[in-house]
Amino acid sequence: MLRVNLRGLYALRTAARAIEAGDFSTRASLLHGSPPEVRETTLAFNHMADHVSRLVDALEREHDALLVEKERLRVTIESIGDAVVVTDADGLIEFMNPRAEELTGFQSVEAEGRRVSDVLPLFNEQSGAAVTNLLDQALQGNAVVGLDSHTVIRRQDGVTIAISDTAAPIRASDGRVLGGVLVFQDESERRRLMQHLAWQAERDHLTGLLNRRAMEGKLAAALHSVQHEARHFIFCYIDLDRFKLVNDTCGHRAGDALLQRLTALMARRAESENHYLARLGGDEFGLLFVDTTLPQALEHIQGLRDEIGRFRFEWDDKVFRLEVSLGVTELHPGMTDIGEILAQADTACYHAKSMGGSAIQVYEKTHPALLKINTEMQWVGAIAKAFEAHRFILYRQQKVALSTDSMMPHYEILLRLRGEDGAIIAPGEFLPAAERYGLAPSFDRWVIRNFFAYLDTHPGDEACYALNLSGRSLGDPATAEFILDEIDQYHFDPARISFEVTETAAIDSLDACERLILMLRERGIQFALDDFGKGQSSFGYLKRLPVSHLKIDGDFVRGMDHDREKFAIVKAMHTLAHELGLQTIAEQVETEAELDCLKKMGVDFVQGYLLHRPAPLPVG
Repeated sequence: MLRVNLRGLYALRTAARAIEAGDFSTRASLLHGSPPEVRETTLAFNHMADHVSRLVDALEREHDALLVEKERLRVTIESIGDAVVVTDADGLIEFMNPRAEELTGFQSVEAEGRRVSDVLPLFNEQSGAAVTNLLDQALQGNAVVGLDSHTVIRRQDGVTIAISDTAAPIRASDGRVLGGVLVFQDESERRRLMQHLAWQAERDHLTGLLNRRAMEGKLAAALHSVQHEARHFIFCYIDLDRFKLVNDTCGHRAGDALLQRLTALMARRAESENHYLARLGGDEFGLLFVDTTLPQALEHIQGLRDEIGRFRFEWDDKVFRLEVSLGVTELHPGMTDIGEILAQADTACYHAKSMGGSAIQVYEKTHPALLKINTEMQWVGAIAKAFEAHRFILYRQQKVALSTDSMMPHYEILLRLRGEDGAIIAPGEFLPAAERYGLAPSFDRWVIRNFFAYLDTHPGDEACYALNLSGRSLGDPATAEFILDEIDQYHFDPARISFEVTETAAIDSLDACERLILMLRERGIQFALDDFGKGQSSFGYLKRLPVSHLKIDGDFVRGMDHDREKFAIVKAMHTLAHELGLQTIAEQVETEAELDCLKKMGVDFVQGYLLHRPAPLPVG
């Protein structure tokens, strides 16, 4: 038995060696002439060898597949546009792709074994403070972490690159952290674009100054500082006088050039002292003084006014000199919002404009003129309520013909407001507020719409009527279309209609006024120039406006019977009008002596309380 076992062991060892050596001929010979136990053992080893061989083949195939996958992953990481950094579980760099090498300034072999913060130093681009490395946070928290949007790389060569960054841990199947991966992109171009868009969003495209929205943001921040930090801020509202004159005489290109040159002058003074200058719209600007007392701001404002006064604008052999009105208010903790700041400065500026001569007005609650303007502001809400309650009424006043040429009666349509107590309120109470706060076009359209409807329902009324148009309606290109559309809805002769426009409004919107008159004249509608003599350069602009009537301002008519200067002015206006083929209307005639003077002078029409007091339109 022992001998057999020894032989079996010898055979087993020989078979094992054959298996190890792959000597299959020896293996086969062992199966013959061996004891049964040796043959059984040899067969078991043969089976094992086959299993090992298949296992080795499978492992080799899996190893090859892993090599292919690893190479594919390497090529992918190296070819993508994002920068990729791979670390071990301790946060030490194992690999960087070429894009990461380009952005960090390190080669992958140089970075290997170093901490990410050494290769990728991050800072906040606004504060300059160092930013904690994301990968350390991801590894410690075992979670994906994103970067703040204002982060930059500051490389060893001094180059700063804006980036966006994401870091994530690499986990085993059991959740253990094996390493980390950091992916980041160069955001410099996109961030520059976003900054440019943000700059554009708060800038006026023509002048490059802050726009109204940006200034409102500055005012909101200033008011917060005043209320919580006891800082000093002064706001100045700036309105250029007679800017429209340049636009109307030389065109919008000239107006744009004027604004660009003038605002460059204003901006130099503002920026030198770290204040904020904004274009609020058209020819209106706002200047916010930071950490400045009222006396300091006024000294600066006076200097600005004087510099604008010395400014000369030349265009096509024409030279223009501008004036400016300035309204000033001091921010204080009691202010509720930026609307109050703007309203106070605007109110003060409005009063400064009424004083003329490049005046400066500081807002004071108890100032009589400013109290009057505040009263006008209160009318805005009252006007809105009156429209809703249908409390506006159309009146008419006759214009009496002094010659026998005109047999048809002539009237001017006037507007009245019935108060909540039923009393009739004259237009002098509410129309200034409407003009100032942009409500006049609403009145114009209401009057046109309602009066045209009256004419259509009163065919027996064959009189000629004059309606007033505000300056804002003159400057609105849609006004003519609105009037013509309203006429087309009814059945009356448009030639019975005329419009009166003030001389000042006509000059301020000269081009628009001329276009409007020419369009409506095609339908037989005539125009009169109202308040003639109040404006400037009247005679020069009169030739451009195709009006049919000239209405002499009542300030010259009143007292002309005993004031030789007024008499001479009225006579000169009347003579000029007739020389140009225009008819004249004298308004506010209140005495027989005034009427007698006008009759002898040959004025065509007279209007005033002496002849006819305004009355409501006939109902029946």
